[in-house]
Amino acid sequence: MPNGVNRAGKADVAEWDRLYDEAIAAGSGRIRSLPGVVVGFHSTIDGLKRVTGEELRRWLDSEPGLTAEVARLLDPEAGHREAPVVSLKEIRTPAELLAALLDCMARGKARQLMIRNEGTFEWALRRIGYDRLRMGGTSGNMANALAPLGLERVLVYAHPLSMQLANLFVDRPNLFVLDRGRLVSPRQAAAENGKTTIRALHWVLEFGREEGFLRPTLSGAEGLAQSPPDQEVEPMPLGRVRWEKSATPRANRFIAAWNPENNRLRVNQEFAAGLLELGELFSHFIVSGFHLLSETYPDGTTYEECLAGVASLLCQLRARHPHLLLHYEFASIASPAIRRGVVEEILPRVDSLGLNEVELVAILHDLGEDELAQGLEAADAEAGKAAAAGQVAAPPVELLLPALARVAEVAGLRRIHLHNLGYYLALVRPKAQERPGTGKAAELLEIARQTREGLLFAAALAAVRATRGEVKDPGEATAALEVPISPVGLHGVNHLTDLVDAGLVETLAGGDVGEGLFSYHEFAGAFVPTRVVAEPLFTVGLGDLISAVAFITGMAG
Repeated sequence: MPNGVNRAGKADVAEWDRLYDEAIAAGSGRIRSLPGVVVGFHSTIDGLKRVTGEELRRWLDSEPGLTAEVARLLDPEAGHREAPVVSLKEIRTPAELLAALLDCMARGKARQLMIRNEGTFEWALRRIGYDRLRMGGTSGNMANALAPLGLERVLVYAHPLSMQLANLFVDRPNLFVLDRGRLVSPRQAAAENGKTTIRALHWVLEFGREEGFLRPTLSGAEGLAQSPPDQEVEPMPLGRVRWEKSATPRANRFIAAWNPENNRLRVNQEFAAGLLELGELFSHFIVSGFHLLSETYPDGTTYEECLAGVASLLCQLRARHPHLLLHYEFASIASPAIRRGVVEEILPRVDSLGLNEVELVAILHDLGEDELAQGLEAADAEAGKAAAAGQVAAPPVELLLPALARVAEVAGLRRIHLHNLGYYLALVRPKAQERPGTGKAAELLEIARQTREGLLFAAALAAVRATRGEVKDPGEATAALEVPISPVGLHGVNHLTDLVDAGLVETLAGGDVGEGLFSYHEFAGAFVPTRVVAEPLFTVGLGDLISAVAFITGMAG
């Protein structure tokens, strides 16, 4: 009987507590032994705003006709299953911004879109505002999360660098930017170069679980007119705006980003030259930021030129510093063309990929794997219904495994990591000499164990950060043991055990499927239940922390 399963066939919480404890000790030591990590290619300023139903209603009522346009964007088109808001690739109007936010709130899903119209940026600044400013961008979030963990050096890409942005980086002696070939602190670099404030802002519109709100819609025979919900009004006829009561199924966020300075990802040449020169000082490089791209630009250039520049740098790094492990962190890219470009041009040049369930489904559709994508969408819908009924659905591991393996195969990845609410799942393709059938079962098991340790250490740090708002030392990860393990993740462990019995996955020699270790085709695999904070202080940046820590502590050359 597997050690991770009790007599009733249920995942053993005490056993997972032990595995967490061991992973925290191993991860804390491993992260301090690394020479350094590079994170690029965007750091920015986030304006955090907590969204309430009352504020949302005020924004909708702020201009004549705005509510009706939002309702139109949320209403399924004639003959189509999805509403226009689902196909938005970027934001050009206030109505598109609010419709995208409402869609995320209704589904409890995260999404990010770029604002392309300066008037909409100014409207949001005037009407929505922000509660506070904080560091943003995948690179900035990762740098601030990693620097306190004891790494010898963290090099972050922050171009152009203003003093306002520099002051948002944590003040740590191991956090650097490249300036004239030198590793210096962000504040020193900004002060020496006299940089001015960048006119850019990424709104992080966060909403809590079960936040009530009114959703404008054009569908239905009759409903409430456009007036405050506490007043009595006459029903309105079909086709007119009415209000539907709704509530968020889970805490999450919608990001609307205005960033004209960085939407081409033209890597600063000084940074590129310095990294090529100093690459031996680092062991891991995390790449991100492609969700800032546009398909086309006013001068006639396209996203393809942007991707080509980054791909060229990655090729040069591989040639100059073959020891450097490269990871790409996927973000919400609305354009299928840009997503395909990333899969074709960037992923073949990295070792590892991190993504969430929404991003995985989008990539599957791009690859023509519609059956897998639709299966995952249907499973997600069923999980939502189960949660609403107070039940817990097992993660669709039987669909996730072929989906992840397919993406890894197309892109030539060694590692792929899915982070979802309640569980993480990673597949790692061993080096050619370590693949199954070569007699190196011990190496395969060690890869799975180290991968699991990285996932658990990342989950622990994420739980602490969600609870406290920050992590100042890797030793704080032990506080995560007070956060309950997700029932969804525990169901996933049980389901994984069932898949072994069905012959869909295999046990590793000396490993234990009940402890999340397995093999799938040519991959070593790790599945872990996470610890979910019921009311997190904020959610932005958690995925960045999870992927960065899981990669650098869970994958070795």
